[in-house]
Amino acid sequence: MVALVYSSKIEGENIELDSYVKHKRFGVEFLPDYTRKIDDLYDANQFAESTQLNQENSIKAHKILTWRILSESRQGSIKTGNMYVTTPRRKN
Repeated sequence: MVALVYSSKIEGENIELDSYVKHKRFGVEFLPDYTRKIDDLYDANQFAESTQLNQENSIKAHKILTWRILSESRQGSIKTGNMYVTTPRRKN
Protein backbone atom coordinates (compact mmCIF):
# COMPACT_ATOMS: atom_id res chain seq x y z
CA MET A 1 0.00 0.00 0.00
CA VAL A 2 2.87 2.34 0.74
CA ALA A 3 4.34 1.80 -2.73
CA LEU A 4 0.96 2.50 -4.34
CA VAL A 5 0.57 5.82 -2.57
CA TYR A 6 4.10 6.97 -3.29
CA SER A 7 3.87 5.84 -6.90
CA SER A 8 0.71 7.94 -7.21
CA LYS A 9 2.43 10.90 -5.57
CA ILE A 10 5.19 10.67 -8.18
CA GLU A 11 2.47 10.89 -10.82
CA GLY A 12 1.17 14.08 -9.19
CA GLU A 13 -1.68 12.80 -7.03
CA ASN A 14 -2.24 14.81 -3.89
CA ILE A 15 -2.84 12.15 -1.24
CA GLU A 16 -1.18 11.30 2.04
CA LEU A 17 -0.28 7.77 3.10
CA ASP A 18 -2.07 8.15 6.44
CA SER A 19 -5.30 9.16 4.73
CA TYR A 20 -5.20 6.30 2.27
CA VAL A 21 -4.48 3.72 4.98
CA LYS A 22 -7.48 5.02 6.93
CA HIS A 23 -9.58 4.79 3.76
CA LYS A 24 -8.57 1.18 2.91
CA ARG A 25 -8.26 -0.33 6.38
CA PHE A 26 -10.94 1.49 8.33
CA GLY A 27 -13.40 2.61 5.67
CA VAL A 28 -12.88 6.32 6.27
CA GLU A 29 -14.65 8.18 3.47
CA PHE A 30 -12.99 11.01 1.59
CA LEU A 31 -14.10 12.92 -1.47
CA PRO A 32 -14.09 10.38 -4.32
CA ASP A 33 -11.45 12.20 -6.38
CA TYR A 34 -9.04 11.98 -3.44
CA THR A 35 -8.85 8.17 -3.45
CA ARG A 36 -10.30 7.00 -6.77
CA LYS A 37 -7.14 6.69 -8.87
CA ILE A 38 -5.18 4.98 -6.10
CA ASP A 39 -8.13 2.61 -5.54
CA ASP A 40 -7.87 1.67 -9.21
CA LEU A 41 -4.11 1.14 -8.85
CA TYR A 42 -4.77 -1.00 -5.76
CA ASP A 43 -7.37 -3.10 -7.63
CA ALA A 44 -5.05 -3.58 -10.61
CA ASN A 45 -2.25 -4.60 -8.24
CA GLN A 46 -4.52 -7.11 -6.47
CA PHE A 47 -5.55 -8.57 -9.84
CA ALA A 48 -1.92 -8.81 -11.01
CA GLU A 49 -0.84 -10.54 -7.80
CA SER A 50 -3.56 -13.18 -8.17
CA THR A 51 -3.13 -14.05 -11.85
CA GLN A 52 -0.47 -15.47 -14.11
CA LEU A 53 1.66 -12.89 -15.86
CA ASN A 54 0.87 -12.97 -19.56
CA GLN A 55 -0.20 -10.51 -22.24
CA GLU A 56 -3.94 -11.10 -21.77
CA ASN A 57 -3.80 -10.51 -18.01
CA SER A 58 -1.53 -7.48 -18.45
CA ILE A 59 -4.17 -5.97 -20.72
CA LYS A 60 -6.89 -6.75 -18.14
CA ALA A 61 -4.80 -5.12 -15.39
CA HIS A 62 -4.33 -2.03 -17.58
CA LYS A 63 -8.09 -1.82 -18.13
CA ILE A 64 -8.68 -1.98 -14.36
CA LEU A 65 -6.02 0.66 -13.76
CA THR A 66 -7.27 3.10 -16.40
CA TRP A 67 -11.04 2.73 -16.53
CA ARG A 68 -11.61 6.11 -14.89
CA ILE A 69 -8.85 8.04 -16.66
CA LEU A 70 -8.77 6.80 -20.27
CA SER A 71 -11.44 6.43 -22.90
CA GLU A 72 -12.65 2.87 -23.33
CA SER A 73 -10.91 2.61 -26.71
CA ARG A 74 -7.51 3.30 -25.07
CA GLN A 75 -7.93 0.99 -22.08
CA GLY A 76 -5.77 -2.11 -22.39
CA SER A 77 -4.02 -0.84 -25.50
CA ILE A 78 -0.30 -1.18 -26.01
CA LYS A 79 1.53 2.08 -26.60
CA THR A 80 3.72 2.12 -29.66
CA GLY A 81 4.90 5.74 -29.70
CA ASN A 82 7.57 7.46 -27.66
CA MET A 83 6.58 8.75 -24.22
CA TYR A 84 8.44 11.40 -22.23
CA VAL A 85 8.46 12.25 -18.55
CA THR A 86 9.34 15.82 -17.69
CA THR A 87 9.60 17.85 -14.53
CA PRO A 88 9.56 21.58 -14.03
CA ARG A 89 12.98 23.18 -14.07
CA ARG A 90 14.11 24.47 -10.72
CA LYS A 91 16.06 27.68 -10.35
CA ASN A 92 19.18 27.30 -8.23
